[in-house]
Amino acid sequence: MSSRFSTISYPKLFLPSVPPTKLSISDMNGKECITNSSHKICLVGPYLEGQLIELICEIRQMVKPVPKIYWFDDDGQIIDESFETIFIDSDHSKRYKYPSTRKHHSHFNNTENIFNERKKMLIRNRLKLNQTLVRGDFSRRFRCTATNTNLVKPIEVTVQLDMICKYEHSKFYLTKTPFLMLIII
Repeated sequence: MSSRFSTISYPKLFLPSVPPTKLSISDMNGKECITNSSHKICLVGPYLEGQLIELICEIRQMVKPVPKIYWFDDDGQIIDESFETIFIDSDHSKRYKYPSTRKHHSHFNNTENIFNERKKMLIRNRLKLNQTLVRGDFSRRFRCTATNTNLVKPIEVTVQLDMICKYEHSKFYLTKTPFLMLIII
């Protein structure tokens, strides 16, 4: 007895990857940073010595899969890897917020519906510095990096803190030359 078997092929669902192309950096007051395009260094501030600050790194575009956003310090160490994903309906009536600790991201990455139903997407990482700023934090740098696939190089922006430092005891000496003063700190 001879039997015939046929093979049934099903088309594979291919979900194209859409990598992030731009990071937006702002502070806790919503003030956007100034970008130096030649070095990709973003200047934030000025902040007062003794102030607590929060830096926000955002992606404001539809990307697939949902990227991960990290903050690094000067030494290249990860200092914050928590982020949240917010989907906004086209009429702005509903916002759906998901922190990175939940397992929703794998669901978003495998489902087309969430991207078709929502018109706007926001992925955000908030870096909260737990200590007040000190004089040594002047010009301190942090780097925000976002990636959603190994196929494309991650995008990144370096942020530099601008500060207004409290004056220390200074002595002023007038010289014999008009309008010239020496300041010794």
